[in-house]
Amino acid sequence: MLLEFRFGNYKSFRDETILDMRATNVTENIDWIMRDGELKVLRKAIIMGANASGKSNVIEAFRFMKMLVSPKVVAVESESGFNNIPIFLFDEKYVNSPSIFEVTYINQVLGDKKIYRYGFSMVSGRVEEEWLYEQAPDSKKSKVLFIRSKDENKSKYSSLGKEAESTLKDIDPQGNTLVSLSGNIKSDTVLKGVWKWFESISFINYGNPEENVLIERTIPRELYLDSRYREKVVKFLSSFDPAIKALDVEEDDSDPRIPPENRSCQIFSIHMGEDGKKYRIPFRWESAGTQKMFALYFAAEEALRRGSLLIIDELDSKLHPLLWRGVMLSFSNPSTNLNGAQLICTMHDPWVLNMQMARRDEIWFTEKNFDESSVLYSLVQFRTKSGKKIRKDEDFMKSYLMGKYGAIPDLARFDFGMDNIEAE
Repeated sequence: MLLEFRFGNYKSFRDETILDMRATNVTENIDWIMRDGELKVLRKAIIMGANASGKSNVIEAFRFMKMLVSPKVVAVESESGFNNIPIFLFDEKYVNSPSIFEVTYINQVLGDKKIYRYGFSMVSGRVEEEWLYEQAPDSKKSKVLFIRSKDENKSKYSSLGKEAESTLKDIDPQGNTLVSLSGNIKSDTVLKGVWKWFESISFINYGNPEENVLIERTIPRELYLDSRYREKVVKFLSSFDPAIKALDVEEDDSDPRIPPENRSCQIFSIHMGEDGKKYRIPFRWESAGTQKMFALYFAAEEALRRGSLLIIDELDSKLHPLLWRGVMLSFSNPSTNLNGAQLICTMHDPWVLNMQMARRDEIWFTEKNFDESSVLYSLVQFRTKSGKKIRKDEDFMKSYLMGKYGAIPDLARFDFGMDNIEAE
């Protein structure tokens, strides 16, 4: 369960930026929030803004952090570290300033109720500092589990255990985080707990056509092996595309050297014609929206079942509003989201800006300043020029489209260069 994501000096975000998933005291839709003692947490966050304002950069910063803690990254890291960190380039002093990434979370995936705060800073592709703190849910004090610094006098590994401490001291991490090196430690340490939490997070980028093309390579094997699971998927698809009556899945077993879990599948949808006959067509021939909802089913179902975090860039791309509305409300509703799953998404459709779809503290905006730096702020944080808060009975969509909250395109500069062309 994510409580907070903090980052800075990454792409268009020059300054330290916070996406806070802790619920505020707004009074709308109070049954949507998750409670654990005094802790109140949001089930979703929606990020809106103009094109090129930085929406996707928030998602990419989180995705970049996940990559840096994965044990898989050790194999691809170069000798000189990660020199390709996309930092803020519009101010020379930030070229050699640290990029910061930090998450505060509860590791529900492992059934852990403790609050962890993990982060690191990097300069020129090398980890300058890395830290992990632990806090009991009924305590306001946190305990240092480890601190790593380029100044070894400030480093502390003792809370990780003797084996981990001795192993880590013998490793030259270069550009890697210690969490990504936890595979070198045989004992089960809190470092492994960190990357297991990150591994549970799913990212989908619907603004990237390549990710949509790979649908048939990323489906779970249950669709091929379990007929009841396949029926659930068909029921989901037929709820918005009644023409689909069934699915056929064929596994490519032509090469026995490829293990079953790595084999590709070809999917066919079964339609019922007016003549009463069944017709079998390749699923890739279905509409882009149907393919998108098909791919989204597996990620959303897994997140809701496991109580994990799902992050989607451009959720509303190629989807009817009623479809993305259904997905979003599945996360909001405690009767369908029993395990505390969370959804973070970016989108453009202003129809989401109403109390039936979102609390004020779930709505976030990105805007780019004249110095090319992006800022992230929530509707509940926003203040009018007179310093007033936004009331819950305000027409959020109308106010947003009128530019009251910012984060919209500047149409005054919208120009196709037609002003100097004479009419024929």
